[in-house]
Amino acid sequence: MEHTLYIEVLPIAAMIYFATLDFAVITISHVSTAVLFICLLYMAGKWSDQQLKLKSAQLQESKQQNHSLIELNPDGVYIINKDRKLTVVNRSLEELTGYTSEELIGKPYFFLLAHANPSRLESLFQRTLGGESLQVETRVMKKEGSEFDAEVTNIPYYVDNEIRGIVGTMKDLTVVRRVEQKIRESEKLAVVGELAAGVAHEIRNPLTTLKGFTQTLMNTPSSPEIKTYLTIMLDEIESINLITNEFMVLAKPHMTITTSLDVVPLIKQVTKLLNTQANLNNVILNSEFPIESGKILGEENQIKKMLVNLIKNAIESMPDGGNVTVTATTGEQGTLLLYIKDEGVGMSASELQQLGHPFYTTKENGKGLGLVVSKKIIENHHGNLRFKSKRGQGTIAEISLPALGETIKADDTPLIS
Repeated sequence: MEHTLYIEVLPIAAMIYFATLDFAVITISHVSTAVLFICLLYMAGKWSDQQLKLKSAQLQESKQQNHSLIELNPDGVYIINKDRKLTVVNRSLEELTGYTSEELIGKPYFFLLAHANPSRLESLFQRTLGGESLQVETRVMKKEGSEFDAEVTNIPYYVDNEIRGIVGTMKDLTVVRRVEQKIRESEKLAVVGELAAGVAHEIRNPLTTLKGFTQTLMNTPSSPEIKTYLTIMLDEIESINLITNEFMVLAKPHMTITTSLDVVPLIKQVTKLLNTQANLNNVILNSEFPIESGKILGEENQIKKMLVNLIKNAIESMPDGGNVTVTATTGEQGTLLLYIKDEGVGMSASELQQLGHPFYTTKENGKGLGLVVSKKIIENHHGNLRFKSKRGQGTIAEISLPALGETIKADDTPLIS
């Protein structure tokens, strides 16, 4: 009986066992699937985070690039929306126009343009919005009222393949033209230098011979008429010799400055030397020295030559006489400033622009080389020369030279003006 019961219970136990085993397998399978799903979700999240970080880094890099292109651009940069208003401006545009970004943003872009034709502006604006890049020259009005020539470049501004506005740049042509002018002057001086080398070689030797024979003839008995002709010949020979000497300065290579010079005694020597010419022209030479000494590194004869040329120019600019004042004082950043001020006829703005060009002169019998030579000497001494002048109000020549600052003692005497 017991044996029979055991036999009947065994299949039931087996069924329970296998049912439990199936349930465990199913449970493990579901758990495994869930774990795998969670792992996939984690990996997807991780990948998504990496993509977000990558996108964020790319966005940050793009912002930095845009910042560099706009804020650090030496040209004025702006963005105009379709309503023709400025939405972005950089620091260079603020410096060019004198307006702050707060004063510019939200304003119509054309308020900066002086004497602009409204219909032409609108035509250019529509052409750029149509996808065309344009570059034009125009006049720009500064906040304080002055104007300057500018080169403006406008290109369409795209967002999601749709034109949303215009990105533009503004360049001050005054600076560009100044650089171009310096390049042209350098080219002219290079030509003059090459010519000078040839002139010095080909002319000076026969010139010396001509001068010697002419002086010999002057010392021989002859008629007064012949003496007059010989005097004229000597004067003309001396004039040619002077031009040749001027050429020699331009033909020489860049000088090596090794000597310490005090400019104050040099000015005194030169003004004393030119006093006779000044008196003949009814001109009074004055010197003002608000410094005890003004030392530079330079070549004495060259500095003297430069001073003679500039002071003679001042004397000759006053046909009715007047005063020439030479001042030596200190400037900013360790510079020595020399001012040569006359009360002459002065110059117009166009004459000032031409001043210093080879063979250009405002004097009736001038050669147009003295100022070129003086400018070259100053540049060889790492200095600068500039002029201030108005027609009928005289001229001021300002020479700036690097100074040996420890030797200069200045008081509070105001600069010449």
